[in-house]
This record gives sequence, structure tokens and C-alpha cells, in this order.
Amino acid sequence: MKILYVEDSPVNLHAMKRIIIHLGYEFIAAESAQQGLRMLQESPDIILLDIGLPDMDGYQLLMQIRKLNVNRPVLAVTAHAMSGEREKCLSAGFDDYIAKPVGYEVMMNLLKRFTHTASS
Repeated sequence: MKILYVEDSPVNLHAMKRIIIHLGYEFIAAESAQQGLRMLQESPDIILLDIGLPDMDGYQLLMQIRKLNVNRPVLAVTAHAMSGEREKCLSAGFDDYIAKPVGYEVMMNLLKRFTHTASS
């Protein structure tokens, strides 16, 4: 199972990489939305998108991914943990929402839930 994380913060990338690899998944990363679009060629099974990217926000990136007919789970990963943010992400088309900082158990449970979806 290959996980793509699009995130501009090196600290967040490193933390997520440790979690993903420890869980036994392959980790690939992109530090911008444009790089993330190019990384879709790597055929990730699950895509994690930071909402606050410098070159385009996660909502715009999600729209670009969907226009490319990439039929994989796309999860929002954001520090915006305000009331209503989860609903906003889900109504925009994300498959789920994760608030930063992301914990090991939260990520483990989330990936387990989407592993079946991604492999079907």
C-alpha cells in the first residue's frame, strides 16, 4: 500500500513518514500541490493533502485530482481544527479529515479503514 502525503512543512512530513513506515506502508511525499499532481504518476493507494499549501490550497488540489479521474481515497490533513472544518472538508469531496498534529493510533485506525477502499 502506497501513501502519498502532500505537505509543505518538513516537520510534518517527517512525522507522518515515521508513522506511515512504522505501520508498514510505503510513503511518498510532495512538498507542493504541483509536485503532488506529478506524484500521482506513482499510483498512490491513498492520498493525504494538507489544506494550507503555498501554491494552491488543498481544496483546489482535490478538484484537480478529481478532474484527472483519480479514484482513490483523498484525506484532508489540516491544522484548521475549527468547528465546522470537518464538515467543510467532507462536503468539498474529501473522504475524511484529520486534524494536526496527527497521532499514531488515529492514523493507524484511519488507514485500516481506507485500506479496503483503496484496494478495491
